[in-house]
Amino acid sequence: MPMKLKVQHLMDATIVLKSIINQDRTMPQKGKYRVARMHDKLDKEFQIINKQHFDMIKVYGQHAMKENPAAAHISDEMRESMVAAGHLDKCPPKMIEDPDNYQVPAEHLEDYTKQWNEIVNQEIEVDIQPLPLDQLCPRDDLADGSITAHEFIVLGDLVVE
Repeated sequence: MPMKLKVQHLMDATIVLKSIINQDRTMPQKGKYRVARMHDKLDKEFQIINKQHFDMIKVYGQHAMKENPAAAHISDEMRESMVAAGHLDKCPPKMIEDPDNYQVPAEHLEDYTKQWNEIVNQEIEVDIQPLPLDQLCPRDDLADGSITAHEFIVLGDLVVE
């Protein structure tokens, strides 16, 4: 039975489920199975949305900046000394363009935010069933659970009693 989820909820839940999986939390085997299955189904949608998001940012054509590995060994003090001594040509830039990542220029941020908010507020159907609470928690109700309160908040309707 498919569930309707807002895109933002799907994205947040996918990240939380991935974290739970990567940390190999203590829970019944059936819970691990259900978490893995849900993550797989949500992640397929997540990848599509993430690509759409990347393409949306890429339209602006502005590369994000990253630290220049060739300048990592140069401290700020050394850089200042090189510039003061007139050796700017021997001083590699501290930051360089990242050819694989893009960013939204400040002058387009409002437009981008409006478009992105329209996307994340859309509802989509995903073929998943909510996770039963007893499949996520250790048998001893007094033991610390495998899921944090924050994660329950993010997962929301994806977990049922």
